[in-house]
Amino acid sequence: MLFGLFMIVFALAWLLIPLSAIGIGNFVILIISIIDITKREWPDKTTWLLIVLLAPFGSLIYFFNERKKLDAKGYVIAVRNMPSQNQPSSTHGADSRHKSK
Repeated sequence: MLFGLFMIVFALAWLLIPLSAIGIGNFVILIISIIDITKREWPDKTTWLLIVLLAPFGSLIYFFNERKKLDAKGYVIAVRNMPSQNQPSSTHGADSRHKSK
C-alpha cells in the first residue's frame, strides 16, 4: 500500500516538473507579449491585447505569428523620451549657472 502511494506521488512529481516549466515559459511569453503590444504604435493594439489576455494561447499566437508580421510591416516599438547621443548634455563641462563675470 505504501509503496503504491509512493509510486503515484513519484509519477506525479515527474509529470508536474515539465508542466510547471511549460507554465513558467508561457507566463514569460505572456509578459513579453503584453509589453510588446503596449509599446508598438499600430491600429489593432486593443484587439490583440484582449486576445492575449483572454484567449488561452493568445500570447503564443501573437508572439510567434503576429509579431513577425508587424516587424515586416514596419510597426516598430516606439521609443519615447530618449535623449539623442549627438546632443550635448548639461552635466558635462562647466556649469552654466555659475558663469564668471
